[in-house]
Amino acid sequence: TIPYVKEAYSPNDFLLETDLVYRNSNHPSIKSSAKDMIKEYTILIVEDNSDIRLYLQDLFSVNYNVVLAPDGEDALEILNLNIPDIIISDIVMPRKDGFTLCREIKNNPEYSHIPILLLTAKNTIAHQITGLSIGADAYVGKPFDPDYLETVVENILVNRKRLQRIVEGLTLNTLEQADKDEITLTQQ
Repeated sequence: TIPYVKEAYSPNDFLLETDLVYRNSNHPSIKSSAKDMIKEYTILIVEDNSDIRLYLQDLFSVNYNVVLAPDGEDALEILNLNIPDIIISDIVMPRKDGFTLCREIKNNPEYSHIPILLLTAKNTIAHQITGLSIGADAYVGKPFDPDYLETVVENILVNRKRLQRIVEGLTLNTLEQADKDEITLTQQ
C-alpha cells in the first residue's frame, strides 16, 4: 500500500518545480520544460463524442493533467482510482448521462467537493436550471468559445484554491489557539 496523505511523507519526498529548475539549470532544454512537467490540477473530461473529447484533451492538456471518460459510468469508475480537481461533463451520453453523474457525485460525501462543469448542446434555460439545481458549478453551452471555457475552468479552480487556503488558515488559527489555551492551562 502507498499512503495517500501528505503527512505520511517527509518534506524531502516532494519534488518542487524550483528543485527541477535548479537541478537541471545546466540543461536549457530541460529547464525550459520543467514547468510543463508539473501540472497542479487534474481535469476529468466526460464526453461520449470522441472528436470533442480529444479536442478538449488538446485544449486543456497544455496546463492540466487530463483524464478521459466516454460516459458517466466510466467516470464513476475513474473516480474510485483518481480524484480530479474538476469534472467537465456532457449531458447526453450512453449508460449514464451527465445529469445523473452530477447528481450522484454531489450526493456522495467522498466526491461532493469536486466542481462539475456541464458542457452541452442542451442550452435551454430549463436545462441550465436543472443542471445548476442538481449541483453543477457551471453550465456552458455548445458550441463554446475555447477561451471562455478555459477561463471558466481556471476561475473555478482558483476560487476553490482560495477557499481552501481560507479554511486551512482558519483551521490553523483554531489549532494554534487551542495549543495556547492548553499551554495556559498547563502552566497554572
